[in-house]
Parts: sequence; C-alpha cells; structure tokens
Amino acid sequence: MQWHSLFAGRWRRVGLIAGVLALGLLLGLRIFLMTPMAHSIVESRIEALSVRGQTIAIDRIHGDLLSGIRADRIGVSDDEGPWIEAEEARSSWRLVPLLFGRLELKEIRASSVDVSRRPNLTPATGPSRTAPFDQYRVDTFSILNLSLAEGIAGPAQTYQLMGNLRAAGWTGELHLDLLPADASGDELQADLVWGGDALLAGEISLSGAPDGLISQLFGLRAGEGLTAHLKASGGVLDGEMAAQAKIGADTVLNLEANADGRCYQATGRIAL
Repeated sequence: MQWHSLFAGRWRRVGLIAGVLALGLLLGLRIFLMTPMAHSIVESRIEALSVRGQTIAIDRIHGDLLSGIRADRIGVSDDEGPWIEAEEARSSWRLVPLLFGRLELKEIRASSVDVSRRPNLTPATGPSRTAPFDQYRVDTFSILNLSLAEGIAGPAQTYQLMGNLRAAGWTGELHLDLLPADASGDELQADLVWGGDALLAGEISLSGAPDGLISQLFGLRAGEGLTAHLKASGGVLDGEMAAQAKIGADTVLNLEANADGRCYQATGRIAL
C-alpha cells in the first residue's frame, strides 16, 4: 500500500512538472512569435519565394504570428520592378482550423492598394500543385482605396472593395461590393451561392461607366457603358433565372428560364 501511494505520488509530481514545462514552452513560443526576430524570419521566408517571376517585398511585420499580423507595406515586383503595392495591410486568422486543413481568416484589410501597370508573368513550369487547404473562409475582406493607373483598364480609376467568402470543394458563398470612390465609376454587387442543391443562386448587379474597367473587360467601344442584372434561385431541377443587360440605352439581353423537374423552358431576346 505504501509503495503504491509513493508510486502514484511520484507520477502526479512528474505530470505536474511536465504540464508546467509544456505551459512554459508554449508561453515562450508565443512571446517569441511576437518578437522582431520572428517577424524577420517570416519576412525573409516570404521574400525568398518566387511565383511565375513575381517576388514579394514586405516592410515591417507587426503582431502575433499565431493569430494575426499587419505590415506597413507589401509590394509585388516582376522583371521590370514593382507593379502593385499595398499600404497598412493586416490579416487575422483562427489557428485551430489550420491544423485540420481549413483556412479561416477573420479579416484581410488594406488601407490602400495601388496597381501601376499589368504584371509580366513568366510561363508556369512543372506540374500544377493542389490547393493547400480543403476549405476557405474569409469573414471580411476590404480595400479602402483601390487605385488602377491609366492604361490598365481605361482611364485611372479608384474603387472601394469589400465582401466575404466561404468555399469548400465545388460549393461556396460570395458577397462582393465594388464601389467607385467618386460618383462616376463602375459598380459591382454580387451575392451568390453555388454548388450543393443549387448550381447557382443569388444576384449580380453591375454598372460599367463608359471607358471604365467593366466596359474595357467586355470590349465595348469608346463612350459605351454597360448595365446588367442576373437573379437565380432554386436548384438545377426546379430553379428560375432572369437576366437583363443594356449597352447604353439599347437592350442587348432579356432572358428568363425555369425548370419544373420535368423540362426546361427559356424565353427571351439577345441582340448582338
């Protein structure tokens, strides 16, 4: 009996000491990850990467690497030099989901992003890589001032971008708002769900100013603007969809479609 009590007491002491050591190690690691030395290690590892000829430069990382960081400036360069720069960028995440293959970001923010030109991408080499995570979630992403230099998509333009995203395999949800910094720019609003029972459900509304980003993407002639709206609901076998689009004052698309489980019907007009 005495030997049993002595043996049990020793194991309790060993367990207590091991727990204290583990707690101290975790606390020391947490403190280290907040130090300038840890930040410098992360900066050097990121800046050593090169993807299709693109390299990243980071000025001063702050914060806790286990939960979130912020950087004074992040720049991406190609063989001609920097082409995009972000100021006051920050991101925070949930640590536990990372251990199970899920990337869950609480936020991605930047006070400003300046795009000065289009990048020069080198051809991809080697086999394509699979995605590092099975699921993605971004509770909030925003850019308060997104500036596109002249020539990227028409004249110089400035926007605000905000939204959130969830994606897992072929299913997901997206809410996106792209708004002009002044009253004379493009607008894009999307609230979409895809995959599962619904192939695509939600709404998209866009308004492309003449010679703006959206008009350039659709290849419209100088002085032409574009407005469009898409609404979809239901599933693949019992869904509804309506789409309208105008170039200037001319209607170029007016389409309605539905399915009732037995057949598909579509009516409308397309003018090209």
